Amino acid sequence: MKYRNLEHKDDWATPPDFLAKYKDYFDPCPWHHDLNLWNGLEVDWKPFNFVNPPYSLKLKVAFVQKTIYETINGCNSTLLLPVSTSTVLFHKWIKQYKVEFLEGRLRFIGINEKGQYVNYDQIQVVTKETILYEDREIPKFIRASGQHDSMLVFIS
Repeated sequence: MKYRNLEHKDDWATPPDFLAKYKDYFDPCPWHHDLNLWNGLEVDWKPFNFVNPPYSLKLKVAFVQKTIYETINGCNSTLLLPVSTSTVLFHKWIKQYKVEFLEGRLRFIGINEKGQYVNYDQIQVVTKETILYEDREIPKFIRASGQHDSMLVFIS
């Protein structure tokens, strides 16, 4: 069986070129957001929202449910999710909405399970330099990784 990292980290950012399409939308779970300021699961959302939720199961389900709940307040939301069509989440909560499967893989930005910084650029650079990430120094290693088959779910 192919190795799969089932310990999903929640600190992956949407590639900037993809996110630019939604620059005028409210993001209830932005990358590196300080939850002491506000929590996207507890605040009212705006009329148009772009949601790339954390991918750990508990938080992903919570944001999908919150997205659906916010339609009661007249919100229109676009969810960016990993493709997982055999899950209870997909069949119970998602498949009734318009789903668009993205061609190719998005290159997310974050730290992989090896402690390597990965970003959306298709370059690989290995240096002895470090970068500061979440208040710790990590080796500067940039590579095209952190890729997911993704889908957009339109909920309104």
